[in-house]
Amino acid sequence: MQVADPSLYMYQEVPESCSDVVDPSSYTSYGQVIEFRWTSMVYDRFTKRNLQSLGQEYMSTCGYLPGPLAVYFVENHDKQMDCADTNGCAALTYKNGDLYKVAVAHTLAYPYGTPKVMSSYTFDSHDEGAPKQPVYNSDGSDNCGGGGWVCQHRFPEIANMVVQFTRGNRAMLFINVATSTFNGPLYNTLLPPGRYCNVYKSGCEVVKIDANGATVGSVTVPQDSAIALHVNAMASGAAAEA
Repeated sequence: MQVADPSLYMYQEVPESCSDVVDPSSYTSYGQVIEFRWTSMVYDRFTKRNLQSLGQEYMSTCGYLPGPLAVYFVENHDKQMDCADTNGCAALTYKNGDLYKVAVAHTLAYPYGTPKVMSSYTFDSHDEGAPKQPVYNSDGSDNCGGGGWVCQHRFPEIANMVVQFTRGNRAMLFINVATSTFNGPLYNTLLPPGRYCNVYKSGCEVVKIDANGATVGSVTVPQDSAIALHVNAMASGAAAEA
């Protein structure tokens, strides 16, 4: 670590543990450390469809790393492969479909540490390797969605969330993990009035916010979907409206 190029971004993988044997916080003087307790918490809350206690303060009874020192994610390669055997699974993966997408969207929007997005290939066994076919072809085209590559980073629900924005009166994320579609108004978004694009979806589904920070009329959010609005994605002449 002392002879490494200081311009390189590095982080450390330390097994999560509530014992005194291995403590992730013991390694933060060298740089950021992966916070696996976030992965476990997200898996627990989203699979139980209970988002009431969802934040770093609820990750573990043995504490958590401060945001500036933490790298966190919904899954990484090891956690993903553990889900080849459902008995050992403790992370959401692409196999969870829309529930996985909203969990990643929440992780990207939540003001904690440095989030990571997984991009991988399909798998059925723990030790399965990558496809022989490359992600990108010589002509610049890709094999995402085919040839065994999942390319989660290209899912619109995830790619559109990889933006830099503050929260408060700058951005809002509404997630529906209930077992039915949500249809109704949203209050107290804190956003300035205007017409916003729902960046959780492709294109520009328009959501209007009034002077009180509420949606103009009802919005429809299917199960395991979301509405993500921010002031850098205002609608202009868009046809569709939520």
